[in-house]
Amino acid sequence: MATLLKAGIIYPVTSHPIENGYILVDKGKVAGFGPINTATERVDNIIDLSSHIVLPGFVNAHCHLQLSGMRGRKYPGSFSKWIPGVIRYNMETPQDLREASMKEAIEEMQGSGISAVGDIASSGDFVSPLAGSRLKGITFLEPLAPHEKDAEEALQKTRATAEELARRGIDVGIAPHSAYNVSPKLLKLLKMLAEELSIPFSIHLAETLDEDEFIWHGSGELAGLLEERGFLPDGFRGYGKSPVAHLHSLGILENTLAVHLNEIDENDIKLLASANAVPVFCPGSSVWFGRGNVMPLKKLLDYGLKPALGTDSLASNSSLSMLNELRMGAAYFPSLPRERLIEMATVNGARALDLNSGSIEKGRDADLIAFKMKDGLKEPLDAVFKAKKADFVMLGAKN
Repeated sequence: MATLLKAGIIYPVTSHPIENGYILVDKGKVAGFGPINTATERVDNIIDLSSHIVLPGFVNAHCHLQLSGMRGRKYPGSFSKWIPGVIRYNMETPQDLREASMKEAIEEMQGSGISAVGDIASSGDFVSPLAGSRLKGITFLEPLAPHEKDAEEALQKTRATAEELARRGIDVGIAPHSAYNVSPKLLKLLKMLAEELSIPFSIHLAETLDEDEFIWHGSGELAGLLEERGFLPDGFRGYGKSPVAHLHSLGILENTLAVHLNEIDENDIKLLASANAVPVFCPGSSVWFGRGNVMPLKKLLDYGLKPALGTDSLASNSSLSMLNELRMGAAYFPSLPRERLIEMATVNGARALDLNSGSIEKGRDADLIAFKMKDGLKEPLDAVFKAKKADFVMLGAKN
């Protein structure tokens, strides 16, 4: 049965806002939209959002749902000291407790208007909560294998898991964790696999000064941690280049979701732009870690890149609310038009994850959210940036 939504303002993202508009939804898709006086369809089901601004659902381009039980833990003061706590949580927390916290996190995301997510999973054991929810998204498999000798085995395991999940109707991607704990050989093999399967590819990149020092010189706190874990290749002395330049030399930056990018320079930005990479900004994570440097968002936009927005995990953020991410992004870059941040939270993330959402257009999934435009607001987008949660959420049918 078709549904007609009356909207005070439609904010399609990819076209101009429409005052006093309508959106026709049929079989989970946007069947039409425009000014309300142009609506000709007769429907029995009408939803009145005349006092609201209606947008496409937010797309969280980077999250680790399996770490949701770590909410509230304090940062120990350095990235290399934080990692062991994540490892212990992964090893010691029972599966049922982890799944329960993941389900709570999914509800939180949906309440903030998130309709789709790019979720990182260390194995196929952590796909059920998202797969069983109403949220759309991609489950990124995250292999770790720093030694070249283990590359083929890790590749075959990743392929087998990806194919098994695909048979179960779960959309997958590949996300080797980083250049410091995945060998160059495996990185290249995994990128080739993603291209073969036509699925998204993501990686944490240039996140910390520790990472920068390790990739350049093979030294620093991160080198000590990797050596302690048996992850440091014998005789490793670094690659003599930045993390971005290292991945560029391996040929794996093309169309890659590059997450964080806190420690990059102009040359790195040029490489990212030449590869049409997708920067993924996680402002809440940067706040939680107390980052001195964050992604140079305005420069990336100047080079024509189309960044997306992510929450990262509750191991490194206080919430999974996209509304909080929008506010923190605006705080980092107060001169950036808020329209750009909305694009990052919607259409840019959807394109990066190859989803049929992120904008209000005919044929797109009817993932729609609305915020009440209360008295005293100066601009319609104030209703979004001041909100604690979405006032209305409609999720189109899952494919």
